[in-house]
Amino acid sequence: MAKSENANEKLAKWLSGLDGTKGNVDFSTQEDKTIIVKQGEVIVLDKPASGYGENVVTWVNGEIQGDRVSYTNKR
Repeated sequence: MAKSENANEKLAKWLSGLDGTKGNVDFSTQEDKTIIVKQGEVIVLDKPASGYGENVVTWVNGEIQGDRVSYTNKR
């Protein structure tokens, strides 16, 4: 088994253990989402309300400094 597969399996196992409520975060690992873990805190970013958009995470010196969710209106 390749190292990346092993790391992916470990991540999948860890995420599956997060189902339910952890701290102030209530989520299921069966949905598509963007999750940030910053200093041990789990932060789930909102999905674009329109179903179209992007999540951007800003890194500075190896640390997350902020995030942005933008929305696109499809007509």
